[in-house]
Amino acid sequence: MKDMNRVKVTVIGVIAALAVNFMGVDKVQAQEFKIQGDLVSSYVWRGFYQTGVSFQPTLGFGIGGFALTAWGSTDFDGTSSSDGEAAKEIDLTAAYTFGDSGLTLSVASLWWAGQGSNKYFNFKSHETAHHFEAGLAYTLPLEKFPLSIAWYTMFAGADKNERESRIILLM
Repeated sequence: MKDMNRVKVTVIGVIAALAVNFMGVDKVQAQEFKIQGDLVSSYVWRGFYQTGVSFQPTLGFGIGGFALTAWGSTDFDGTSSSDGEAAKEIDLTAAYTFGDSGLTLSVASLWWAGQGSNKYFNFKSHETAHHFEAGLAYTLPLEKFPLSIAWYTMFAGADKNERESRIILLM
């Protein structure tokens, strides 16, 4: 009797597995992992020179239109041109792409306080080295002409000047 039940369960399981394999699936939402490391001759941020030769690792995860990315940069000479400390940056980004529309919305934490600051987890107002940024990007749906336009603004964190007004970067 036990063997007969086992055979029935096995046959039903095989039939169910075959049925699932032959059913149509419109769109598969696979997870994507990205591990990358770049060696660059100089680090330039939005048109501004930061430091010389740098290593820039990336770790990313995506599913459907949602993506999480951790990106970093560190130089090799131990000093940067502005303050004498090694240039270090860590960026964490969450982004959502709206289907095939070409539209992407993102939120990021940008931190580049440098080596030895040891204050990555300091989020206090007027003390934090984090810049929190929101972005909106649109990529034209032309595969032969991949043009995109993007707008980013820092909305919190170390985004104020000495007079307490917001720093606005137009790129």
